[in-house]
Amino acid sequence: MKRDKLFEIFEDYPKLVRAFSEKKDGDLKLGDSPEETARENREKFFRKLGLDSNSVIMNGLVQADKVQVVRKKQRGGILPETDGSITAEKGIFLSVTAADCLPVFFYDPKKEIVAIAHAGWRGLAKGILPRVVQKMKEEFSCRPFDILVGIGPGIGERHYEVKPDVIEHFQDFPMAVHKQSEKLFLDLKKIAAIQMRGVGVLDKNIETHQACTYCEKETYFSWRRDKAEIENVQAMLGVIGMRNV
Repeated sequence: MKRDKLFEIFEDYPKLVRAFSEKKDGDLKLGDSPEETARENREKFFRKLGLDSNSVIMNGLVQADKVQVVRKKQRGGILPETDGSITAEKGIFLSVTAADCLPVFFYDPKKEIVAIAHAGWRGLAKGILPRVVQKMKEEFSCRPFDILVGIGPGIGERHYEVKPDVIEHFQDFPMAVHKQSEKLFLDLKKIAAIQMRGVGVLDKNIETHQACTYCEKETYFSWRRDKAEIENVQAMLGVIGMRNV
């Protein structure tokens, strides 16, 4: 699947840019990695997409449910303590980094509103994804049944072993919990899809990327897989936005 074709549900909208980097694009996470290298990698990735890096906004990520509406004056910056961002502005591109957690892409073609969120188990437990939809409704009068949602890539269930205290946060999602040989596994993608249906997003408007970041070692970085070998685990970057023309 080509990056510029990420998620078939978005293919009818040529002005919509949505992409998720791969391992060959290098580490795109600012902060832990050598900043200059990551910045250069980001610049190269944005150029491939035909984007000016100064038009891209980064979510700061705190594994919570804070969602911000983004304006033009914030272009090129980082949104502190933010896991979800939304904009109605064309020429602004929203982004998150991920390395097992889910990058989730939102688009309302009727209102031309875009959003993106970072969803690990903590964010899902706190309702980051329903919060994005709620904010789209409050700020832009979006109707959930008009919103298209792309989930993933992210870690697959069979590689996402968790402790019982994590499972406690998902008592309402027994279908997303799997037990094998006394071990517990959680399906983040399934939880995300169920949460979206729960706030009125139509099933036909939800597309889940099947790639598992843990399994596809040649394609993706993975925190779970790589943490024992690499001190500062590298990450991919997801981006979404509307071109001006």
